[in-house]
Amino acid sequence: MISKGLLITAMIAYFLSILSAFFDKFRVALSVQYLLACVILQSLAVVLSHDVAWHLPTVGLNAISIFLTALCGLLIYLRPKMKEVIKILVPLSFLFLLLSVMMPNSSAVSLSSSWWIYLHVSLILLGFGCFALSFSLSSLYLLVNRRLKRKQLQGIHRYPALEILDRYNSQSMMVGFLALTTGLSSGFFWALQQDSKLELELTVISSLLVWCWYALGMYTRLRLGRRMRWAAWFGVIGFAGVVLLIFISAIFIGKWHFDGAGP
Repeated sequence: MISKGLLITAMIAYFLSILSAFFDKFRVALSVQYLLACVILQSLAVVLSHDVAWHLPTVGLNAISIFLTALCGLLIYLRPKMKEVIKILVPLSFLFLLLSVMMPNSSAVSLSSSWWIYLHVSLILLGFGCFALSFSLSSLYLLVNRRLKRKQLQGIHRYPALEILDRYNSQSMMVGFLALTTGLSSGFFWALQQDSKLELELTVISSLLVWCWYALGMYTRLRLGRRMRWAAWFGVIGFAGVVLLIFISAIFIGKWHFDGAGP
């Protein structure tokens, strides 16, 4: 009951942050201290609602939300000019929190499970979080690029330069791709350790397709020199696939794998 109250409080707090980002109201809702309080609230809710076993899809979605919120606070503190990115990251954080509430508690994994499962889950969540950041940077790049082309220069100084957005987008996409690659590999090792039959479930196929998409994006950038606008569209479309994968798992399947194993 306490955990639900904390989650509801966190959702209200995130909503105030969204209002602050888009309508310049409740400015305190975008302060480092405020976002840190949101992270603590949501973390406490997760810990209090999972004592003996972790329901990985629910915990995973909350973890991505917490990661993005913490990233918002870090950007405000270290890179004030990246504040426009937060207008995309905060709604994304709220979206993942909302999905975690909508997803039923399933796929419980004992806290004494093999360390492979923790490595598998943690790395995939890190990958998805980095792809969310890449999506935010890519979206902002396309917005700024469009405004420059249309000579809509009013307030353009508030946005980071296109080169900076492209560089950060490349870095976040690279880290996300490496994390997803290692996470998928550790998942296969974990399945082999459990003597589980490797089945091509919907989520497994979708995860591999997401991996292939970002692998293509990294190849075109590093080998073919495709950067800037091309890379930005890769980041936007790729994360749309990630969200679709998570949405299908959360709403239609109710867990990550049909047999309840894994995240």
